Amino acid sequence: MKEASCPSCGKESINALLCDFCGSIFVRSAKTGYNIKNLFKDNIINNTNHAIRAALEKNLYYQEIYDCDCFATQIFQSKTHWFELREPIDGMFSVFNSDFSLKPVNRGKRGNISVDISSSSLSKTQWQNFLTFPEFVLFDKEDDHWYKLDFGRDVQGAAYIIEKIITDVLGLTTDTVFLFTSVDCIIDGDLDDQEKWEQSQTPEIRERLRKRSDYNPF
Repeated sequence: MKEASCPSCGKESINALLCDFCGSIFVRSAKTGYNIKNLFKDNIINNTNHAIRAALEKNLYYQEIYDCDCFATQIFQSKTHWFELREPIDGMFSVFNSDFSLKPVNRGKRGNISVDISSSSLSKTQWQNFLTFPEFVLFDKEDDHWYKLDFGRDVQGAAYIIEKIITDVLGLTTDTVFLFTSVDCIIDGDLDDQEKWEQSQTPEIRERLRKRSDYNPF
């Protein structure tokens, strides 16, 4: 495949090894024909929502300090919607550490995030918006109703895509949505670490956690 210059770092790349940005949107655009030039007009890529970037950075931070299986950042319609939901606690779409489903022997790839989106959590109109929006070509197909996009540690690229999904696919605004990052032991994680995380949260979050009967975020 012909090499291309990354507009972020200026290096030539056909793989995901040169920089965080090259590890997600840039490499995938080279493979799919997605045009990323517009991202650098008026510094668009650097002006993504600060709350989204902060939530993704929190997800990566949790991965560093807790030995748990799943680190999920769920995107909800609003904080009220998040608080009132009972089972399950899924948002409209999710950001996970990409190896959350693997057993500990294979779970060493920490410091990764991936966007997961499925038809089960969206309305029919929202799902059609997703299937037709320009960045759809960057996603990997898991099955007919589930798509995934790995970002590695590329918080910048992930925040950009998430903001576009919120506005262009869901038809919401970034000012109203609520992002919540949870820590869960669903396979063989350290339950003491999960307890430490829960005890470190605000009373509001601890109350919200008590509303569900198990800790599986799916």
